[in-house]
Amino acid sequence: ENFFDGITGAAFQPEKQVSRAVFVTLLGRAAGIDPEAYGAPEFTDVRADVYYAPYVTWASDQKLLLGYGNGSYGPNDPITHEQMYLIVQRFLESRGYQTKDGADVSLSFLSDADKISPWAVDAVKFAHTNGLLIVDANRTVRPTEPAARWELAVLLQSLSEIPQTATATASLTD
Repeated sequence: ENFFDGITGAAFQPEKQVSRAVFVTLLGRAAGIDPEAYGAPEFTDVRADVYYAPYVTWASDQKLLLGYGNGSYGPNDPITHEQMYLIVQRFLESRGYQTKDGADVSLSFLSDADKISPWAVDAVKFAHTNGLLIVDANRTVRPTEPAARWELAVLLQSLSEIPQTATATASLTD
C-alpha cells in the first residue's frame, strides 16, 4: 500500500520536510485506522474539513500526541526527529508490540546527544534500542531538526518489522 498517496501528488520529494499533520496521517494509515471513525479534533488550529483531521483526532484520542499545551497542535509545523520518536514510542508501547526498554542505554555514541531535549531522551533511547533510530554518517540524530520524507519512509518500514504480541491492538500493514 502507498501511504504517501494523496499527500503531495506524484512526486515523492525525499528531502522535503514532513509536517506534523502528514506524520500522524501516515502513521494512522500505516496502522490501518478508519478515518471515518474519528471526528474533528479539539485543537483550535485543526479544521474539521482537512484531510488530516481524523488522524489528528485518532492520535490525540490514543494519547500519542498532546499538542503544544495551549490548545493547538501545529499541523503545518515540521515534525522534529525527537517528536517523531516520542509519538512512535507511545504508539508501540500502547499497542502490544514486542519492544525493548531502552532506559539503561547510553547515547554517548551520538555526537549530538547533548542536543536532545530532556523530555525526548527516553524516546530516543527507545528508538535506538528497537532499531528505529536514524543516525547519519557523522553519528548525529539531529533531534530538534525537521524530519525528511525519506526518513519517515525508513521509519515506517522499520516499524513494520517489529513483532507484535498476540494481544496487539493495531498493526502496521506491509
